[in-house]
Amino acid sequence: MAVGGVTETLSADGQSTARSTIGKIRVYCSGTFGGGSAQVQLQDPDDTWLDVDTALTAAGDVIIDIPPGVQNRVRVDLSGATGPTLEVWVQSADDL
Repeated sequence: MAVGGVTETLSADGQSTARSTIGKIRVYCSGTFGGGSAQVQLQDPDDTWLDVDTALTAAGDVIIDIPPGVQNRVRVDLSGATGPTLEVWVQSADDL
């Protein structure tokens, strides 16, 4: 796996820990999805979580091109899974 970033393993439906990031974000999910889907979400200024791109149902990544220096909060919402072991890796410009 690449250097930097934060990893977390989801073993049931729910959200990963929200992470504050700056600039461009890469979210990579791998492992067993348990038939569920992993939706990357960003938090808007009103504290509402908004879906980004299409949910992942197999290993893959989502790149979110945020302007340099802009702070965000990102998480992954896993739903519809049975017995998942989903590794979520979040990396942003401030990890490099």
